[in-house]
Amino acid sequence: MSQLSLNPATSNPKLRADFARTLSDKVQGTIGKPGSEQHERLEAIYQPLMSDGKIDLDKLPEPAQRELRKLQKASEDFEAFFVKGLMSQMRRVKFGEQDSQVTQFAKDIMDDAMASQTARGASSIGIGKTVFLSMGETIVKQAIGQMARQTQSGASAGQPSVTTGEPSR
Repeated sequence: MSQLSLNPATSNPKLRADFARTLSDKVQGTIGKPGSEQHERLEAIYQPLMSDGKIDLDKLPEPAQRELRKLQKASEDFEAFFVKGLMSQMRRVKFGEQDSQVTQFAKDIMDDAMASQTARGASSIGIGKTVFLSMGETIVKQAIGQMARQTQSGASAGQPSVTTGEPSR
């Protein structure tokens, strides 16, 4: 069972807090050091996602949030698959008597449950989070690019800016 929590305001599941925090920090790091030209330029682009000086993934458009949730599930499933394979290989080493088929079946079910819990819990080994971060950063940057293009096209057409709400002149 995945650890997606429900947000009562939207009834949409949210990302695991540790995944969201780490991704937000990683994307925040790409903005650059305060005072640099890169920071000033990128901070303006990322402004619609900022909350208290931090990137708030809840402010991403719904399609990007949905992609991040699917990526989280796939990342956790991948880690569970890896852990299950690792545990199965470790069990192949025999130090004594052969297990009966029933015992092997029971151990296999236990390995599945442990692998799933390990991948989705706070004690995960980090493979799922690493996969999530590498691909999640791309999803966030694509969403930011799309938001920036919409802002520019709206501003060039005299529409209110997404970031300021002011019409361009």
